[in-house]
Amino acid sequence: MAKQKLTEINHLVDINIHNICCSAQNAVGFCQQYDIIVDATDTCTPNF
Repeated sequence: MAKQKLTEINHLVDINIHNICCSAQNAVGFCQQYDIIVDATDTCTPNF
């Protein structure tokens, strides 16, 4: 839903959604490929 709305606002943006558990072991390698990272966590309490 968010991707669709953001694409409607700006069709030039490239949005990639990944449903992963971000951890200290995979965060650096995963995030290096992106300019902007958005955390859409549904809880305020960290799970790690």
